[in-house]
Amino acid sequence: MPPAARINDMHACLKPITGSSPPVPHGTGQILPAGSTDVFIGKQPAARKNDSCVCPAEASDSNSISSGSSSVIINGKPAARVGDSTAHSGTITTGCVTVQIGG
Repeated sequence: MPPAARINDMHACLKPITGSSPPVPHGTGQILPAGSTDVFIGKQPAARKNDSCVCPAEASDSNSISSGSSSVIINGKPAARVGDSTAHSGTITTGCVTVQIGG
């Protein structure tokens, strides 16, 4: 089972920077607050599907978590985990290794 994702954990964004030639990906960024207001993992708010994440290369280009657990629901949304995808064809890369989420 993959580690649970939280606010401030990292993702890798594969979407190319606008106008870059050859294409250069946005790079890495954090999962943004607020996340869950009442579920905490390792003292950080839990991340869920549709929560926002930032791509520092183009901060104005909104990104979000686009997948999550099919069996663990937090505040009505699938829990996010390491390896889950983002809207920019990226993945969540860090999480709380002491909390594993299946599904």
